[in-house]
Amino acid sequence: MRIKSRKFYCRLNFVAANEAKIPLHGRSGVFYGWAIIDLCDIDRVKDVAWTIDPRGYVAGRPSKSKSSVTLHRWILIDGNSEVGTIDHADGNKLNNKRSNLRQCSQAENARNTKLAKNNSSGFKGVSLDVNGKWRARIWKDRKEIRIGTFSNIEDAVAAYDKAALELHGEFASPNIREKKVV
Repeated sequence: MRIKSRKFYCRLNFVAANEAKIPLHGRSGVFYGWAIIDLCDIDRVKDVAWTIDPRGYVAGRPSKSKSSVTLHRWILIDGNSEVGTIDHADGNKLNNKRSNLRQCSQAENARNTKLAKNNSSGFKGVSLDVNGKWRARIWKDRKEIRIGTFSNIEDAVAAYDKAALELHGEFASPNIREKKVV
């Protein structure tokens, strides 16, 4: 299905009965990939040329808008910046289906993060201490909680994951994610 967009024709691909993929383009029509949306949101997004911003979010500038807006905010709250933080539950910034978007506090959003680029252990919340032991720790309400020290990394990772699930609930981002049974 072709829908006219500002500078080019936007080809929407229907991938399932209730979702569609919208193309993401950059300057000179360079193709960046696809974003997933619900079918009910096609009319809201079809007239905007969407791209990927430097943070990895899908962004565009709707007509009559003074500045650009991210797709997830446009879908869920009409781009209103005063509403608060919107989180992608699965951490995928290209998945902008309503079932994957949720309103949250800044603290809740910070809990649902990926592994930092400067992480040396390869696991969230786990580091090697000066004595050669693996230390597990987590943050809650701006306070560090020391989970413990362990002789092997597997035990430290398991301890962090257990604490993350207990303390952060649905916003937990454990190292080893449980596979959801459908």
